[in-house]
Amino acid sequence: MEIEQLRLLGLTTYEAKVLYALLHKGALKVAQITKESSVPNGQIYNTLDSLEEKNLINIIPDKIKKYQAKSINYIKDLIENKKEELKKLELELEKLKEIENKRTDGEIMIARGKKGFHKMILEWNSMNLGNSPYVYEIKWKADITDKNIEKIASNVKKKNKIKKVLYDFNTSVENIKYWKKIVPNYHFIEAEGIAMSITENSTLISILDVNSTLLLKSKTFSTTMAKLFEGYYELQDKKDEKKN
Repeated sequence: MEIEQLRLLGLTTYEAKVLYALLHKGALKVAQITKESSVPNGQIYNTLDSLEEKNLINIIPDKIKKYQAKSINYIKDLIENKKEELKKLELELEKLKEIENKRTDGEIMIARGKKGFHKMILEWNSMNLGNSPYVYEIKWKADITDKNIEKIASNVKKKNKIKKVLYDFNTSVENIKYWKKIVPNYHFIEAEGIAMSITENSTLISILDVNSTLLLKSKTFSTTMAKLFEGYYELQDKKDEKKN
């Protein structure tokens, strides 16, 4: 067992060094502990007192007092207790995650620039989007990339309701035809510089002219935006019908 491993028990560096020395050398006097552990004289007594309070060492009464580490089995029991505590903590975190997902209002995150945009995308993708019954998007570009195809295929497989509005003046006719085959609910329109993705619990908005991205983790806001999107989408449906 190394010093860094002992620190996983919640020990300071000095405590871990002293315990390590006692585990390897047996009962030692204070001067010997200082030498073996390299803990400064000014810190050695405080460190020993702390280890005694944590019930990790015993004091052996003698003319010159000695200190001895608890048995290895005792240390193993401590490790098992730590494991149980971590399991309980993990369960509590899962409960908190469920509460966070059910919460009507969450948080607002704002980022600037390209790096900020990609950071927001990663955050948005990590929010269990597969659980959302719908994915509504206003897209700026329609690039055919493996990531885009994989994302669409995943949502189709999960039978999510997918609706997209695209305004990319540089999109080729071939790209438009390709996406129309995969997502029939794709409209191509002229619009201003904004991109948006809406799911049940979150909304991602990228505003191009100010180079900023917003992530709103709010079910209330997302529900409202989804309704507005539906209305806007229906208008595009009617316009497309007139064109045809």
